[in-house]
Order: sequence, then C-alpha cells, then structure tokens
Amino acid sequence: MELIRTTRSVMAKTGKKSRQRLALFFCPYCKKEVERQISSGERQKSCGCYRGKLIAISNVKLKTRHGYKGTRLYNVWATIKGRCRCKSSGAYPYYGAKGINVCDEWADDFVIFKDWALKNGYQKTLQIDRIDNDGNYCPENCQFITCAENEQKKPSCVLNWDLVEKIRELHRWGFKQNRIAEHFNIDKRTINSVVLRKSWKK
Repeated sequence: MELIRTTRSVMAKTGKKSRQRLALFFCPYCKKEVERQISSGERQKSCGCYRGKLIAISNVKLKTRHGYKGTRLYNVWATIKGRCRCKSSGAYPYYGAKGINVCDEWADDFVIFKDWALKNGYQKTLQIDRIDNDGNYCPENCQFITCAENEQKKPSCVLNWDLVEKIRELHRWGFKQNRIAEHFNIDKRTINSVVLRKSWKK
C-alpha cells in the first residue's frame, strides 16, 4: 500500500517495553485510507479487502463444481487420460507409450469433454471410440459406438510369447480377465488358460 503519512506511535502489544510507529496508508483496491504499523503496511498489497475478494471468488468456484465426479462419463474421461498420460496405468503401454494422447482441451477440463460428449450421442450403453485407431482422443477423432461395434473394429490377435507375457502382466496389475479379453479381442477362455498357465507353459 502507499504510505501517506506517519500518524502516531503506540506501545507494542507483545508486552515488551517498545513502541510501534503507525502510519496512514492508501489501499489501491478499495480506495480507502487505513492505519497500519509502518513495517506491515509497506508489505501489504491491500488493507485486506483484496484477500476477501479472492476468498469470495474461490467459494463461488467451489459451489459451481460440475458434480459429475464418480459418474460413468467422468470415469470415461479419467480412463482415457490415464491410459494416455499416466505411466503407471496398466493400459499406458498400449496407448501413451505408442504416442496416442488425449488433446489438451479435454485433458485440462472435464466440463469441456462432458459438453462434447452430451452433444455427440453419449449414452451409458455406448463406448468412446477413436475413428482412426492410430489417432488421438480429440473431438474430430472420437465417437460413441456400441460394444459390439467396438469389438468388430478390433483385429483378432494371434497369441505369441510377447502377447502372453503382456496378458499375464495386465492380470498381475489387477485387470479383470474379461477386460483383457475385450482389449485384445481374444476369447475369454483363452485368456483364462493363459493367466492360469494351463497353456503356453515354458
């Protein structure tokens, strides 16, 4: 704040026999003159009104949260972010590690993703799908399709040792066998046999 003039000196409230110099300061935010101790007044940006304004703004933001956390659509958003940007995600090797990303517009703001989804046919029975399987998660490359349509798009995988190790690793990370089967478009009985080492034994 801007120092106007020194006003007076008073005894310190600390109990010590010392005096504090007070002065009149001009607050640039509320345009008022306030009396403060010189050392603190010179450091302060405002008389306190600016901090109060920030708190009020923060409270408004808290009250206007989207309220979708925990919903299926929020989980869809969190999942595509995780598989593309979180190296600890079990799906990261098949997405982020291969250069597949989620656009910044969606990654930075769930509400933007939510608005796009609701305007582009989102239903709880549908799955998000990338039109170009080598492309990113972004408005121009995504759509919502049924589970059956999604399965038809996936090429069937032929088992090999590298794929077997990936399946077993995903299972160790906690992925359910049906999720692994859907991901690789492999019969669930085959996944079960691989996981339990009934087949592909070394």
